[in-house]
Amino acid sequence: MQQGMHEKLKIIRGILAVLVCLGLGHWGWATGPGTTGAAVLKTNLGARPNAMGGAYSAVDSDAQSVLYNPAALYTIQGMDMVFQHYAAYEEVAYDLWGFAQPVEDMGTWGGTLVWRHMPTIDNPGAPDDPVASNDVVLTVGGGRLWKEWISGVPPLLDRLSVGGAVKIIYLSLREAHAVSAAADVGLVWSVPAAMTLSVPVTVAASVQNAGAPVRFIEQADPLPLCGRFGLSAVPWSTARHKMLLTGEWVIPVDNDIKTAVGAEYTLANVISFRAGYRFENVENINGPSAGLGISFLAGSMTLRFDYAYRLTLLKGYETVDNNHFISLGARF
Repeated sequence: MQQGMHEKLKIIRGILAVLVCLGLGHWGWATGPGTTGAAVLKTNLGARPNAMGGAYSAVDSDAQSVLYNPAALYTIQGMDMVFQHYAAYEEVAYDLWGFAQPVEDMGTWGGTLVWRHMPTIDNPGAPDDPVASNDVVLTVGGGRLWKEWISGVPPLLDRLSVGGAVKIIYLSLREAHAVSAAADVGLVWSVPAAMTLSVPVTVAASVQNAGAPVRFIEQADPLPLCGRFGLSAVPWSTARHKMLLTGEWVIPVDNDIKTAVGAEYTLANVISFRAGYRFENVENINGPSAGLGISFLAGSMTLRFDYAYRLTLLKGYETVDNNHFISLGARF
């Protein structure tokens, strides 16, 4: 008994070491800055993901999983809906609507509609018309266990899921409009319990925003292609208590590698406390985050309220911005 507990603690310490390395490893990596379009695709959305620093691709989730790793959709049991509002910088706001539903013999399918908007800019001293800017992204995808697609999968990959998503991006600035399309693909692997002494561990990887450049009139910019590699673990889980640890590398083509780590403690399946930290460019955006979630039954539905606060430090910590995320969700 003691030997088994000792080995389990070693695995937990190893997982913690990997998550710490995810955070510290950022400082040893760099790619050159570049230029991409469709900035709406670069923002992490959702209160729960942001409370945990944005490390979400390896987390059992809800309809907004399609924004991080479509393969994670397979974990959803029942119909799921989510709505989120996020007031960002300079009065730019994001609204998100999401839906997911298991489909017999087809895995779980879901989609999100993201609307980024800002107040009309009106310059009374200029002859130009007021400037309006709106971006809309429609994403539809699905995730399914690999063994449900093909037969003869080895036991080691029994809990490997695959997923994909397509997205339509519509951008408008004053009278100019641009439309593009992109695709995401992802994998989520629940590591066999025998390899982790019953500590649930999940590994995930995805590639996002592979598609055609977005063109405004004469100018065409590539989409913000990026990769994600995530890891999550549940070192403590009982009938009343659950601890989730998660970490993630985000590898964009046009900037430095970004890293994030997060944790979530859930009490009695009702209230969750979350914290995280996001490491980006030392001269750009870094900051801690925290939040909470409340889940309760209402008849046959499970209702969710999630809130996240993220302290964003800009330009070498000379400027501070406070970000608030609010999400409402329901599962049937």
